[in-house]
Formats: sequence, structure tokens, C-alpha cells
Amino acid sequence: MTKYDDERNIVENNDKSTPTKIMDGVAQASAGEGHTMAIKSDGSLWAWGRNEYGQFGDGTTNDKSTPTKIMDDVAQVSAGWHHTVAVKGDSSLWAWGDNWYSELGDGLGRREVSNPIKIMDEVTQVSVHYRQTAAVKSDGSLWAWGSIWNGTQWEEKFTPTKIMDDVIQVSAGSYHTMAIKSDGSLWAWGNGTFRRLTRGAARCR
Repeated sequence: MTKYDDERNIVENNDKSTPTKIMDGVAQASAGEGHTMAIKSDGSLWAWGRNEYGQFGDGTTNDKSTPTKIMDDVAQVSAGWHHTVAVKGDSSLWAWGDNWYSELGDGLGRREVSNPIKIMDEVTQVSVHYRQTAAVKSDGSLWAWGSIWNGTQWEEKFTPTKIMDDVIQVSAGSYHTMAIKSDGSLWAWGNGTFRRLTRGAARCR
């Protein structure tokens, strides 16, 4: 049984109401809007699901109903709405997929990229979501690109832009971002609608 998930792709309708085992030996996984990425214990990266924007990174835009190997020596992966980023064992950051909001950070404009491209080095952690990417470097600096909230409006950053220092972890949402600093303090910025930012944050768009 199949269904159209949009006008371009037909995927298997194989909904599950209970947890189903997919594969063994997995060290980390990340789910995007319609695709899933997983790193196995040997460092290999695997993808499946929707791939119409090249978000698998396998050089195609073909959907896959079973895991497909993408690359080796991967330490961390984060799946966004229609793009994916991965940190390799040498701390280099790679990105692929949709780039409509410059969320890949390569500075080359709006286009789809179906093969991984290197963005920066010395990255320890990365997080992506709808239209932004955020990465922590080994010196504790936090960098972001894509559609970034500048305090009054959304601003498109085509390449990585430094946000703050002394950060140990970041998490990117659809319209806001959270970061933990080394002293344990939590920082937030972005769209405050629905009180995402707490502490009486105003509703702003």
C-alpha cells in the first residue's frame, strides 16, 4: 500500500503504533521531518525515509524504505527539516540537503546539495532544525547560520557567524535556540511565541 506524501514522491505507508526494531549496533540517531539518520558503533552513517532534497547525502534524491550507508568515520549527526549535518571523527563538519535558507552554511546560495560538503573544522557538537544550523567548536565558541533571529527580525546568514563563547552544548529549534554554558547557565534566543524562551518573554514574530 502506498500514498503520496507530496507531489514528487511516493513512499511506503508503513505506520507503526508500537516500537519496531530497525537495526543493531547503533550509537546515535537523529530524526528529521521525513528522514532518519543513524550512526553505527563502527562510525558508519546510515539514512532512510524521504530524500527529495538530497538530505540523505548519497548523491541522489531517491527515497529509501531501508537504511542506506552514506559515509564512514562519523561521530555525530543531526537531521533537520530537509537538511542534515554530521561531525566526523576528525571534528570536521559536513552538510547536505536543502539550502533554501542557507542552512548548509557554504555561502553558495539557494540550491539542493545531495553530496556532503565540508563547512568547518574543530566542531565538537552540532544541532539543526527547520531553517538553521548551530555548532559548538572545541574552543567553546558557538556558531550559527541559516535564518537567524537578530533581536528584531529573521536575518539570513550564508556562512557560519559567531554568536557567543564558553558554550558546551546547543539545541536548535524551528524558531529558537538554546545553549548551555560551561557554568551550567542556560541561554535562549529567537521567536518568543508560546513562551518558548520563558521568563516572561514577549510574543514576537
